[in-house]
Amino acid sequence: MPELINCIDLDDTFVVSRRKQKDGLKYEAVGQNRNGDWISFRDPKQKLLFEVIREKGRLIPITGRRSASLALLKMEFSSFKIVSHGAIILDASGKMMEDWSAINRLASFQQELKDILGELKAIVPEVFAEFQFKMAVDQGFGVYIEVKGEMGLLGKFKAFLTTEKLLPSSWMIHHNLYNMAILPPCSRKEKALAWLQEHHLPGDALFLGFGDSQSDLPFMQLCDFACFPQGSQIGKQLTFQPHH
Repeated sequence: MPELINCIDLDDTFVVSRRKQKDGLKYEAVGQNRNGDWISFRDPKQKLLFEVIREKGRLIPITGRRSASLALLKMEFSSFKIVSHGAIILDASGKMMEDWSAINRLASFQQELKDILGELKAIVPEVFAEFQFKMAVDQGFGVYIEVKGEMGLLGKFKAFLTTEKLLPSSWMIHHNLYNMAILPPCSRKEKALAWLQEHHLPGDALFLGFGDSQSDLPFMQLCDFACFPQGSQIGKQLTFQPHH
């Protein structure tokens, strides 16, 4: 029988932040920040689904979280781990897989990341003056640019970047309500998963993909079946006409 391999996004799929908790549900704290504060939670259905797929098969997290942030989750992962939007893959022991970093040309994007970060800080219009721009660093490498700002303005900032063509065409903007990440070509979840499938995972495995946002769809499409939460970014884009 083929091995079951579950490829799972984490935030807003299997865990949520405190401000995204729904009324009337009991949440279990499963993740802390560096200060020891509990910031990630899961409801009973998220916990049940996680436990079921963990019991039946292998779990591979595919997340925008960096290595250190993933390590602060009280959830067990004993196989490969794709972190920082695919820029880095960790092996079962948590060590960075340097053969992927070399093929992914991670080092070659370091100067371009610094240049674009500097340009964004220099040209940002007054309406976005309160925004914070920061290099996200993982395993000693810059992996993407974090953008923090008012939720209502993040969408407008994305439109500004797109309209003014301020990013190279090969770069991507990940935006999901409360956060934004500007991703170089080396930070792609689907590229990392495709490489694992080709070099380290059994070709006859049954792959299940779990995610919530548009940026998860490319890696989910590499799986045999895909699943998304009700009310997620993916779910909101799908409309169904009732049968009469």
